[in-house]
Amino acid sequence: MKLDLAALRPINVQRAIEGFNCYDNQPLTYRTTALAGEVGELCNMIKKMQRVEKGGFLLQLTNSDYTPLVYTLFRTN
Repeated sequence: MKLDLAALRPINVQRAIEGFNCYDNQPLTYRTTALAGEVGELCNMIKKMQRVEKGGFLLQLTNSDYTPLVYTLFRTN
């Protein structure tokens, strides 16, 4: 099955207008930071895959594992 992006575009535009109210009224920074975030997620995944390929381990943390770490990093006392 071939992926037809041209056929998906009208559906995606309608979803952005009706579902997120953010098609024509967002500044350029909204879309660029969204893109940067997605690229960052992809790079992180690639980094982890390469770590495993080189004999490392894939660290699996849950949200509850991150909470104490984030608290320690950002506490202000």
